[in-house]
Amino acid sequence: MKNLKSNIFFQLFLTAIAYFLCAKISLALATTNNVASPVWPATGIGIACTILFGRRILIAIFISALLANYLSSTPLLASLLIAIGNTLEAYLGAWLYKKISDLNQKFLFQNELLSITLTSLLAPISSASIGTLALVALKITPWAAYSAAWTTWWIGDVLGALVFIP
Repeated sequence: MKNLKSNIFFQLFLTAIAYFLCAKISLALATTNNVASPVWPATGIGIACTILFGRRILIAIFISALLANYLSSTPLLASLLIAIGNTLEAYLGAWLYKKISDLNQKFLFQNELLSITLTSLLAPISSASIGTLALVALKITPWAAYSAAWTTWWIGDVLGALVFIP
């Protein structure tokens, strides 16, 4: 029992550190209000860790996303909303991956490639939508820039997922 608990804490710690470091590096490349980055490997790390370790890892993703954004001069409320979007993205990504993998096995498709591709394309919609709406609602990003910010956010998350989920 003791080894299991320490293993869970080790998984949480490693996930939090990996997510935080990738997020901080990516935020340095942000093109929209220091938040929307064209490359966001933290998405892939979050989804992959949630697939591997289960939902209990989501707290590490939430805290890491919150800290990375807040320490990058994003207001607290915006950082909270973005962290919620990032956490939901990891949860939905793991859920989609498992559902698509199960469906593919029933039909004997190339399940890994299709599961990773569809998960990488669909899960980031939640994070890009919540994060960009938060920026617009809090007047950090003007409404006129919504489309460009959303697209940049989604592409960065998709690229991160495609690279890190496998």
